Amino acid sequence: MEAHGGQWPRGWAHGQGLVEEPAVPGDIPFLAYAERYVSRLTGIEERTRDDYRREVRIRALERGRWPLPTIGVLAGAAGAATGIIAMLR
Repeated sequence: MEAHGGQWPRGWAHGQGLVEEPAVPGDIPFLAYAERYVSRLTGIEERTRDDYRREVRIRALERGRWPLPTIGVLAGAAGAATGIIAMLR
């Protein structure tokens, strides 16, 4: 609680732990929102629109697997730190 300024973390229910937050009415997934936004853009060529759609799909894929690269980097950094500490002893 101290890390959150004396407040329970977002999504935390006392006595239950982390619970799923209720859905917001009208909320849509990122991919659907971004695709709709790109399709509504005016004054751009179709090739540009296709480029934007490709970027949206790439970003959606990256969002879906973001913890894996992060975990790999952290594991590598921990291994390097352990090696350095072992060398300094």
